[in-house]
Amino acid sequence: MKLNEMEKKLLFQVKGDDQLKGHDIMSLQRFNPEVKHMIVFDVLSYDSPVGDKGDKMRLFLTDVGYKRFLDSQERGEVKLKKYAKVSGGNLYYDRIQEIARNDNESEQKQESVPDCYYFPATDEQINALTNATISFEKQTKSDGSVIIRVGIDDKEKAETIMNTKKVVL
Repeated sequence: MKLNEMEKKLLFQVKGDDQLKGHDIMSLQRFNPEVKHMIVFDVLSYDSPVGDKGDKMRLFLTDVGYKRFLDSQERGEVKLKKYAKVSGGNLYYDRIQEIARNDNESEQKQESVPDCYYFPATDEQINALTNATISFEKQTKSDGSVIIRVGIDDKEKAETIMNTKKVVL
C-alpha cells in the first residue's frame, strides 16, 4: 500500500499527538472565530496555570489567552515549541529558515505556510471528491454542518470540484 503525502502527514500527526495533552489537532476550538493562535509547548514548572511539569501540550488560544501564555513563558513556567496562526480553521505555521552568510553567521526568516485547507461541504461535493480520488478528512461540527480537510497538494483540485458542485439554496 502506497501512502500519498496527506496520508503520511496525518499518520505522522496521529503518532505525534499521542504524547500531547490539551486540545486535539482537529478540536472544534480551532474553528472558533476568536481563536487566533495554536501553540505546542512544554510545561517546565508545577506553577504553570495549565498542565503538570513535564507535560507537552497543544492549545488553541484567543489573543487574551496567548498573552497569558507569553506572561507564563516569561516567568519560566512554560516553553514554546511550535506556533501557528489560526484563521478560519486553517493553520499557518511559522517556519524558521536558516540562511547561511559568508561569515558562517545566520539570520532568521519567518514565513507562514498552511499545512492544509478546510472547506464547508455538502454530500454531493463529498461524493464528487471521492469519485475524483482526492484524499480528504470529513468532520461534522457541533451545529451539524460538515467540513472537509484537504492537503495542500490537493487544494486546487478540491477547490475546482467544490466550485463546480455548489448547491444553490
